Amino acid sequence: MYITVIRDLTARASVMLALSLALLCAAIAGSPAQTNSAPTPSSDKVEQLLKLLDDPEVKAWITAKGAPPVAEIPAVPSPNDFMLWL
Repeated sequence: MYITVIRDLTARASVMLALSLALLCAAIAGSPAQTNSAPTPSSDKVEQLLKLLDDPEVKAWITAKGAPPVAEIPAVPSPNDFMLWL
């Protein structure tokens, strides 16, 4: 009787230890991505880009290239999204 209780407690402790290690690894792996920041472009480059985007020839080229339309992100996830996350 005591052996089954000890086995049960050992199994639960093993599961808790495994979950704790998994969370620790996830926290360590995710931290470098949060500290890196993208370099900001100079204002001259941004102005050049805006001028190019306003150019009728560039607009015509973009439409001829057939850039896909930007899809809107739904505000509320659907049940199918939840199943994909699992």
